[in-house]
Amino acid sequence: MRRTPSLLSVPLLLVVFAGCTSPGPADDNGDSEPPTSDSYRLTAEDMPSLVSAGENFTYTLIIEGEPEWTSDHIGGHFGNTSTDQPSTAVYTGACFHAPTLREVPDTFEITCRINEPGTWYLRGHMRIALDDGQVLNWWTDEEFTIVAA
Repeated sequence: MRRTPSLLSVPLLLVVFAGCTSPGPADDNGDSEPPTSDSYRLTAEDMPSLVSAGENFTYTLIIEGEPEWTSDHIGGHFGNTSTDQPSTAVYTGACFHAPTLREVPDTFEITCRINEPGTWYLRGHMRIALDDGQVLNWWTDEEFTIVAA
């Protein structure tokens, strides 16, 4: 006796196969050579010098360079220690990041909120994960803002 698949098995197979693949970072990048650590320059503009604790503020993050590529992480980070070696270990606070994959170069409005008064150091940040597993990071120059109580 030959068994035929039930109609319920078709949707189940679609669900199983739908989750098998996800677009990698380079899937949207065509035939371009991948970026290098020198490919982009990030600049922060309109960073406020004084803000109130717990209130949102916005600055402009400008990403210039080539090739046109897709980033999964565009935003900003802040911390209470100044450094010449930016990392998320030093800038432990995070601004709101772009919610989806974004094409670069481009210009982005970055919104932050710092809840504690004091002097805070900020940098815009972009990350690109390449197909070979390499992760590249770019940072703006360090800016600071005073957060008033």
